Amino acid sequence: MVLFGSTLEAMPTSQQKIEWNNELSIGVSHIDEDHKSIIGKINLLDDSLSEHDFFLTLHEVVCDLIKRSERHLECEEKQLLKNGYPNLEERSEYHLSYMEKLTEFALCLSSRNCGDYYKIKDYLQNWWMNHITEEDRKTRDFFSQSFRC
Repeated sequence: MVLFGSTLEAMPTSQQKIEWNNELSIGVSHIDEDHKSIIGKINLLDDSLSEHDFFLTLHEVVCDLIKRSERHLECEEKQLLKNGYPNLEERSEYHLSYMEKLTEFALCLSSRNCGDYYKIKDYLQNWWMNHITEEDRKTRDFFSQSFRC
């Protein structure tokens, strides 16, 4: 099964854990806390390699990431809508594409037919680093400290 498209295969491999630091903060505490939690989950993927049934562990981590990501991205979109973000449709499509890829990962992990595990981890790390350092930084003025989902 070839799960990964050419854009994923062209991404650089990092294979190191992401260390949270103040440079990753977008300055909105509840969003930063979500980002820390999601990055922590992605970092657990490394730990799962030592598990006896590492595909099951990977599957559990990815399924948890689906829940966390869905909640986080939905909250972001609610805030962007409330605060009049002009490119919300484009942002929603960006989020949807990620969620579809995450679902693909969960399906291939449940069938144990994914190919290179590191490509999943690298995709997740690259997507979230781009999301935090590029996408959320561009929109941080549309987020509110007091908004809660």
